[in-house]
Amino acid sequence: MKWIEKITDFFKNQKLLNKFLIALSVVSISALAFISIFAYLKGKELLSKQSFTLLENHTDQRKKAIESYFIQVQKQIISLAHNPSTIESLQAFDSTFYQIRQTLNPEEEKVLRKFYELDFLKQLQYNLLDKTPEYPLFPRYELSKVLQYKYIAANPKPIGYKHLPYKLSQQEAYDLIHHKYHPSYLRYLKEFAYSDIFLVNDQGDIVYSVAKKTDFATNLINGPYRFSHLSRLLKKTLKSKERNFIGFEDFDFYLPNFNEPVCFASVPIYPDNHPQTKKIGALIIQLANENINNLMTNHENWEKDGLGASGETALVGPDFLIRNDTRRFIVDPVAYQTDLLNHQVDSNLVMMIQRLNTTILLRKVKNQSIINALNGKSGSIENYDFLGQKVLDIYRPVNVFNTQWAIITEMNSNEIFKEISNLRNQLFLASGLLVVLIVALGYFVANSLSLPMRRIQKEITMLAQGEFPQAIQKIHKDELGKIQEALNSLIDNMKNVANFAKDIGKGNFNHEFNAKGDNDILGNSLLQMRENLRKISEDEQKRSWVNTGISIFGEILRNNSDNLQKLSAFTISELVKYLKANQGALFIWDETHEKLKLISTYAYDKFKYMDKLIAPGEGLVGQAYLEKETIFLKEIPENYSDIGSGLGHASPRCILVVPIKLNTQIFGVIEIASFDLLQSYETNFVETVSEDLATTISAIKVNAETRKLLEESQLVAEQLRKQEEEMRRSFEELIRSQEEYTPVQSVQDSFEFDESIFDIEPEESIQNLKQLNEKIKETEIEKRIKNAIIRQKELLDKDSSHSQENGSPDS
Repeated sequence: MKWIEKITDFFKNQKLLNKFLIALSVVSISALAFISIFAYLKGKELLSKQSFTLLENHTDQRKKAIESYFIQVQKQIISLAHNPSTIESLQAFDSTFYQIRQTLNPEEEKVLRKFYELDFLKQLQYNLLDKTPEYPLFPRYELSKVLQYKYIAANPKPIGYKHLPYKLSQQEAYDLIHHKYHPSYLRYLKEFAYSDIFLVNDQGDIVYSVAKKTDFATNLINGPYRFSHLSRLLKKTLKSKERNFIGFEDFDFYLPNFNEPVCFASVPIYPDNHPQTKKIGALIIQLANENINNLMTNHENWEKDGLGASGETALVGPDFLIRNDTRRFIVDPVAYQTDLLNHQVDSNLVMMIQRLNTTILLRKVKNQSIINALNGKSGSIENYDFLGQKVLDIYRPVNVFNTQWAIITEMNSNEIFKEISNLRNQLFLASGLLVVLIVALGYFVANSLSLPMRRIQKEITMLAQGEFPQAIQKIHKDELGKIQEALNSLIDNMKNVANFAKDIGKGNFNHEFNAKGDNDILGNSLLQMRENLRKISEDEQKRSWVNTGISIFGEILRNNSDNLQKLSAFTISELVKYLKANQGALFIWDETHEKLKLISTYAYDKFKYMDKLIAPGEGLVGQAYLEKETIFLKEIPENYSDIGSGLGHASPRCILVVPIKLNTQIFGVIEIASFDLLQSYETNFVETVSEDLATTISAIKVNAETRKLLEESQLVAEQLRKQEEEMRRSFEELIRSQEEYTPVQSVQDSFEFDESIFDIEPEESIQNLKQLNEKIKETEIEKRIKNAIIRQKELLDKDSSHSQENGSPDS
C-alpha cells in the first residue's frame, strides 16, 4: 500500500490549482471513455442495420419500378393492338402495300445505294469494329426498294428524324394511307416513349414503322433481317393461339439500329377483334433503352436515393449480361474504360462500349448474387467488383414477360461503413475536446478570483497610455462586477469622445454626441467647438461656391462676348444648373420696341411668354426693370407658370427676378424659378453675375455701334473717292479744251491750274472757283470752261453738305 501513500503525499503537496485540475481530469476522462466506447458499439450496430435496410429498400423500389413498367407496357400494347383504328390501319397498309410500283429507275436506285453505303453501312461497320455484316442488308425485293427510297433515301431529314413528315413528290394509295395514320402512331410513340412501332402482316412484311429504319418494308421471314431477334419474335407471335399473347424478345444487337442492343414486345392482331379468325399480323414495339436506364438510376439521382458515391443498381439477364448502363460509365465514360483496360478486360469489348456508347450486353456479371437472383432468391452478400474492391450486394429476382432477370444493388463496403468510422472518429474527437474543456474549466474556476483584478489593472494601464481596451460585455453582480461596469462606462465615454473628435476633424459636424450633463466640462467644450467649426466650414463653403461660380461665368462671358444670343443662352442655362433651380429666362431691353424681349430660356413654359415682349412695369419682370431692384418672392402667384417634368407639373417654391444693370442703366432682367428656396448668398451671387453680364452686354452694344459707324465712314469715304475722280475728269476735260483753242491760252497763262486743289478744304475751293469765274471772258470757249467749273462747284457743295450732316472726321 506504499504506492497509495506516495500518491496521497504527492497530491497533498500540490497547489490548490493543481489538485483541482488532477481530480477533475481523472473523473472526466474515466466517464468520457466509458460513454464513448458504449456509444461507438451501439452506433455501429444501428448504422449497419440502417445501411442494409436502406439498400434493401432501394433494391425493392427499383424491382417494383421495373416490373410495373413492363406491366404497363403490356397493357398499352394490348390496348393498342385491339384498337379498331390499329386493325383498320394494318388492313389498309396491307392492301395498299403490294400496289406500290414495283421498280426504281436507275437514278433512284443509285440514291438508295448511296444512302446504304454512306449513311447506314459506314456507321454500322464502325460499330461492328470495322467489320462487314455477315450477310447483305440491301433489300432484295423491288417493293422494299421503292418504299425505302421514298421514305428513307429520298427523305431530306437526317437519320434519327426520318419519322418526321415530309411532302412526297408523287403520292400513291399507300402514301395516302400513311399520311392518314402516321400522325396518330407518332403521337402514341412520343407519349409512351417507345423507340419504334411496327405493323407486320401475316406474310412477315413490315408494312409500316414509325422510325423508318432500314428494316422498313422488308420481310422478317425471308428478308435481310430474317436472322434477327425481331424475326424470332414475329414467328412466335404468328404461331401463338392466345388472343392476348404477349411476345417478348430479350436484348440483342440489332443491325438496323446500327448494332445497338434493343428489346421488343409484340401482340397478335385479329380482324374485328375476333379470336376465332385468322391473324392478319402483329403489332411490335421497340422499347427505349433510356426508359430502363432512368428507372434503374432514378434519372441519375444516385446520391438522393442513398447510394452515396459508389452505389449503383443493375439489371442482369439469364446470360449474366447487364441490361442497363452502369453508373461509372454514365458519370465518366473515359475513366470507366480506362479501369476496364487496367484490369485486363478485352480491348475489343472496351472499344465496342466506346463506339456503341453503352454497357448493355457488353458487361458480364456472374457471381453468387446473380446466380441466386436468377434462381428466384433474394438476399445480400459481400463480393468483390471487377476492380477488386469489397462491395455489398443486395439482390432480387425480376420477372419480365415470363423472362427471369436479376436486379442487384452494389455499394462499396468502405463507403457503407464510412459512417461508422466517422462516428468512431467523432466520438474520440469529442471526448478529447471535452477533456480539454473540463481542464480549462477547472483552470478558469481556480483563477476566477485573480483574473478579474489582473484584467482591470491592465485596462486602466491601457487607458493611461492612450489605448482603448475591449469593453467586457458580461458583468457579474459582485463587487468586481461593479468595478468592471464603471470601467466599461469610462471606456465607452472615451471612445465616443475620440470618435467625435475624429469626425469633426474630417468635417462631419452631424456626429451624434451628447454631454453627460452640465458638469461635463469636456463634453460641453467639444459641443461648443463643433458649433464654431460648423459655422466656419459653412462660410467657407459659401465663399468657395461663389468664387467658383464667378470663375465659371467669367469664362462664359469672355468666350461669348461677340454674340449676344449665345451669351444669353449659355448664361441662363448654366445659371439655372449652378443654382440647381428648375426654370430660367433672360430678357434684354429692345430699344426699337422700347420693351423687354425674351432672348433665352431654360426649361420654361412656352405659353407663359407667347409674345416674348414685356413693357416696363408689366408683371414681375417689368416691375424689376422699372424699379431697378431685385425681386425675391416666396409666395408664388396662382397664375405663375408651373414647372413640368415627366412626372407632372408643380408650382415653384420661390421666384428670383434680378435686373441686369450697370450703374443706373438697365440692360435686361433675369428670372429664376426653383423648387428649393434660394439662400441669400445665392441671390447675391445672381446679382453679381447680372452686373458682370450687364458690363458684357454694354461692351457688345458699344462694339456693335462702333462697327456700324465704321461701316458708314467707309461708305462716305468711298463716295468722296468717286466724287474726287469725277472732279479730276472735269479738270482734265478743261485742259483738253484749252489745248484745242489757242484763245484760251491767255486764260491758262493768267490762271495756272494746280492739281493741289484736291487737297484744300471745300470752302477754300469754292472761293477759288469764284475768282476763276470772274476772269473768264464771255466767249464760246469761256462758256465751256465756266460750265465745267460750275459742275465742279456743285459737286463740292454737295460733298460739303453731306460731310457736315454725318459729322465724319474724314469729310
